[in-house]
Amino acid sequence: DEFGSGTDPRLGGAITEAFLSRFVASGAFGVITTHYGNLKNYADQTPGIVNAAMQFDPLTLSPSYQIEVGIPGRSYAFEIARKVGVDEALLEDARSKIDGSEVYSEELLLRLEEQKAQLDRVLNENRAKNEELRTLLQRNLALGKKLKADESRVLREAHAQAQGLINAANAKIERTIREIRESQADKERTRSLRKELKEMLPKAPEPEEVEEEALEEEAFEAERPEILRGAKVETGHWVQLEDSNSYGQVLEIKGKRAVVALGEMRVAIKLKNLVKIKRPGRSSRGGNRGSVMISKKTNVSTELRVKGFRVEQALPVVERFIDDAILTGLEEVRILHGKGTGALRMAIREFLVKVPEIRATKDALLEAGGAGWAVVLFK
Repeated sequence: DEFGSGTDPRLGGAITEAFLSRFVASGAFGVITTHYGNLKNYADQTPGIVNAAMQFDPLTLSPSYQIEVGIPGRSYAFEIARKVGVDEALLEDARSKIDGSEVYSEELLLRLEEQKAQLDRVLNENRAKNEELRTLLQRNLALGKKLKADESRVLREAHAQAQGLINAANAKIERTIREIRESQADKERTRSLRKELKEMLPKAPEPEEVEEEALEEEAFEAERPEILRGAKVETGHWVQLEDSNSYGQVLEIKGKRAVVALGEMRVAIKLKNLVKIKRPGRSSRGGNRGSVMISKKTNVSTELRVKGFRVEQALPVVERFIDDAILTGLEEVRILHGKGTGALRMAIREFLVKVPEIRATKDALLEAGGAGWAVVLFK
């Protein structure tokens, strides 16, 4: 502690510096406190020795009890003297008696301490801001995960709700159709059920279409043939399409399909979709070759989208769509089955090949969807 003190500072400083050289050469370890400026310079220039200083608050002139390695300390002699009330003129006189280089060194150390204190404040502020930013980032990530989970949950619930509504509507429609079929003899009951069925549809027909459909239904009620349920359908028999007002005469039976004359059309229809009827009488609409009851309001779509359906769900829908297209005389329709694994595409293509009224099935143009669409051309 204060090595070399108690004698002339220049002589004591010289003796202390010589001792330090010997200590460094011997590889000794130790800590030396001093106010000698030559020792500070020696430590700054000599490998194996490093300056250090206890930090001192220049505003309050009180120690912070923190060590700063790499920077020599200051004596704060003039600052402490000023604090205890020493006259400023006396201090200026004392400052003028100090070697200029020593004064410069003291001022340089003071500026370095001030700059370091400022940098420490900025560093601490940046650390605090970085910690705040890290916290906000973690919150945002957590919020993003929660929003994604909520979105998935809402979509699942909406899908389930929509599917439930669709299933309920389909069940009600099927039940109503079955009741209409079973109540054909009761005109009032039939009309009541038809009204219920219309109310289930998303769009109401235009007034003129309602009137036209009503006239067609009344005309058909007047000539409705008697249904012979359970009777076997053979060539020459008169038949009616299930769930339809269309009827005609069987011209030929090919396997599980029958070629039926419906008005001026000849259509191959599955036997399971036909029911035998009594031969109808001649009507004002001419002849008795058959009737196709298709209202002018009926707007059969030329596109069907079953992408995302399972095979067992899609095939009945496709079959009904193709039957409607044949009955309405469409020349071309499009079916969106998607690409996916290819199972749905293959199943639909295999079904379409077996329909005799279909002339060809091909992929859509690349810019129109490519292999995800089946373009069906009728004979």
